[in-house]
Amino acid sequence: MVLLGGHAGVGKSTVVRELKQEAAARGFRTVEGRCSSVESSVPYAPFMDALRFRIARGESEAVAEVLGPLREILAPIFPELPRKRAESDNAPERPFGLIYGVLEKLAGHDPMLLVLEDIHWADKTSLDLLQRIAHRAGALRLMVVATYRSDELPATHPLRRVLASFSRDRTGEIITLDPLTREATAEMLRQMLAAEPHPDFVSAIWSRTEGNPFFVEEILNALAAGGTIEPNAEEARRIQGSRLPDTVSEVVMTRVHALGTRAVETLSVAAIMGRTVEFDLLREALGLPEEELLDIVEKLVAHQLLREERIAGKDHYTFSHALLQEALYQSVISRRRRLLHKQIATLLDGRLLPVSPEGLDRLAYHYRQGGEHEKAYEYSLLAGDDAVRLRAWNDAITYYECALEALEELKDPGIRSSPLLEKLADVAWRQGNAARARQYLEEALRICRTLNDPDSAARMLRRVASLSVQGGEEAYAAQALDEALQIVRNSPHSPELAGILDDLGRLSLLSGDLGSAESLLLKGLSASAPDARGPEEVRAMVGLGEIAVLRGETDAAMNMFDVAFEVLREDNLPVDRAVEVYTSAIHSLITAQAYDRALLWANEAVSLCAEHGLAPLVALNGSMRAAVLTVTGSSEDTLQLATAAATELRAAQSGHLRDAVRVLGFVHRVRGDLTQARKFYEEARSLGERSSSVGLALISLAEGNPREASAVIMEAMGAAPDTHVIR
Repeated sequence: MVLLGGHAGVGKSTVVRELKQEAAARGFRTVEGRCSSVESSVPYAPFMDALRFRIARGESEAVAEVLGPLREILAPIFPELPRKRAESDNAPERPFGLIYGVLEKLAGHDPMLLVLEDIHWADKTSLDLLQRIAHRAGALRLMVVATYRSDELPATHPLRRVLASFSRDRTGEIITLDPLTREATAEMLRQMLAAEPHPDFVSAIWSRTEGNPFFVEEILNALAAGGTIEPNAEEARRIQGSRLPDTVSEVVMTRVHALGTRAVETLSVAAIMGRTVEFDLLREALGLPEEELLDIVEKLVAHQLLREERIAGKDHYTFSHALLQEALYQSVISRRRRLLHKQIATLLDGRLLPVSPEGLDRLAYHYRQGGEHEKAYEYSLLAGDDAVRLRAWNDAITYYECALEALEELKDPGIRSSPLLEKLADVAWRQGNAARARQYLEEALRICRTLNDPDSAARMLRRVASLSVQGGEEAYAAQALDEALQIVRNSPHSPELAGILDDLGRLSLLSGDLGSAESLLLKGLSASAPDARGPEEVRAMVGLGEIAVLRGETDAAMNMFDVAFEVLREDNLPVDRAVEVYTSAIHSLITAQAYDRALLWANEAVSLCAEHGLAPLVALNGSMRAAVLTVTGSSEDTLQLATAAATELRAAQSGHLRDAVRVLGFVHRVRGDLTQARKFYEEARSLGERSSSVGLALISLAEGNPREASAVIMEAMGAAPDTHVIR
C-alpha cells in the first residue's frame, strides 16, 4: 500500500502513469478508480469506479461473477450488471469483507495494481475500507497506490486520520512529491526544449512556477503558441510579463471558489496587495470587523491557501503559491484592480513613516498600478535612489525606468526626464554596460537640445564621447567632443570647457598625436580655476604624465603621477572620472616599467571600485593587477586572477572584456602556453583590442615564424599606436 501525496500539478499522475507501464510490462492486471469532488459522499466511490473501469471494457459478466453476493448491494450503482433474483433475499449487510473478497479473487488470477486517484475527495466509508485493506493487503498479490492532494487537506479532513494511522501502524508507505528544485527545473527544460536554457530563462520559469511541473509545462505551452521558444534572456523577460495560462488559472480558481464568495473576495483583495499581506491592512481594505475577517482567514489557512507568518511583530499571511496570488489577481477586472491599488497605496502612505526600501517599493508599485502617476514618479525615484545607495543596480534600473514611464504619462517636457536619464546612464555604466549607458545619454542629449540647455548638452556629449572610446568608436567620440566645444565657445565661463579640452587631449593621445595632446591638455589646465585640484586637473596631469613616459621623460612623469595619486586619495572626485584616471595611469606606469607604482595604483583602483559596488571595474583593474604581478614574478596565482576577471566581465557583457582577455593572453604567453595565449589574443583582437596584434606577433616569433610575425605587425600598423606594453 502506497499513499502518494503532493500539491496539484506536482507530478503524481506522471508517476502513476509510469508505474502502470511498468506493471503492464511485468504482467500485472491494472484496475483504476478515481474520486470526484461531486461524489465525495458516495460510499465506496473509488472502488466502484475501479469496477466501472472493467465494465467499460466489456467485462460485465466477469465482474458480476467476481462480485458474487456483493452485486446485489451494488445493483443501484451498476444497473448494467446481470442480477440473480434468488440471491437478493440473502443480501449481506457487511460489505467490507465482501469487497476484500472481490480484490482477493481479482488478484488470484494475476498480480494486480489497484490505482485510486484523488482520495482527498473520497467518502469516509471508502477511507475506512482503505485502512482495512492496508492491514490485510500483504496476504494478496496486490499493490494499492492511492494519490491525494496534500494542499487540499484542512486540519479536520478525515484523510489526515488515515495518514496518521499509516505512519503509526506502518501499514503502508507515504510518499510526498516535492516541487522541483531550480536544478531539476533546468533539467526538465532541457528535456522538453532539447536545448540548453539560459540561466535567466530557468530563473524566470522556476520563480514563477516554484518548481511545479504542471505549471512549467503549461507556461511552456503558452509560450509555444506564439512560435518557437528560444530559452534565452529575452524570452525570460517575456515570461515575467506574460499572462497566466487558462489551464493553470482553472486549477487554482477551482480550489478558491469551493470555499464561497467571502473567501474569494478576501483572497482577491489580498492578491492585489501582494504575495504577503498584513492582517490589519487587509481588514482596513475590506472594511470588515476583526472577528469576521479572522473567521475567513482561519478557513483559508486551514485549507492551505494562506500561511500564517509573524513579521516585525505583526500578523501576516502569505499565499501558499505564487500562481495562486497571480490567478486571483487576474480574476479581478482591470478597473476594480486600479481602484484597489489606489486604495491600498493611500492606506500605506499614511502608515509607512519613515519609509523603508520595501515600503518605497510597495508605494511606487501600488500608485503606478492605481494610475496615480505623480505619486508613482515620486516613489519610484526615491526607490531608485535607495537602490543605488544599496548598490542594487538592477533594481535601480527598474525603479528609474518606472519613474520615466510615469513622466511619459504626465507628458513631462523633459525637465525631469533628462536628469533621470543621466541617473539611468550612471547605473548602466556602473554595471559595465557602456552601450546601454550611451543610449540613455543620447536620449538625455536630445532632450537638452530641445530645452536649449547648452551646459547640460555639453556634459552629455562628454559622457557620450567617453563611452564611445570604451567601445572603440574614437571617430564618433571626436565628433561629439567637437560639438561640445562649439557649444561652450559661446559660454567662455562654462564649467565644461576644461573637461572638453582634457577629453580632446586624451583622444589625441590615443591616436598618437602627442603634440596636439600636450597642447590641449595644457589648455585644459589653464581653463581650470586657479586653485583647482579637481577631476579635470588630475586627468590633465595624468595625460601629461603619459606623454612624458612616451617621450622617455620618466622622472617628470613619475612626479606628475605621484601628485595626481595624492589628489585622488585626498579628494572626493566623481567615481567615473577617478576610475578613468586610475586605468590610464596604470597602463602608463606599466609602460614605464614602474611596476611598484603600477601595483599601488591597481590596488587603490580595486578598492575604490569595490567601495562603489562597481564589479566589472573591480574585475578590469584586477586583471591589470594580475598583469603586473605576472611581470614581477609574484607567487600569486596570476592565471587564476586573470581568468576570474575575464569571467566576471564576460558574464556582465562588459566592453572592458577585450582588455581582460588580452591580459589573459599575456599571462598565458609568459607561462609558455602559446596555444592558449594565441586563443585569447585572437579573441581580444576580434573584440577590437588593437594591441593584441603585437602579442600575436611575439607568439609567431617564439614559434619560429618571422614571416607571419611581420604580416601581423604590418596589419597592426594601420591601427592607432598603442600606449600599453602588457602584451
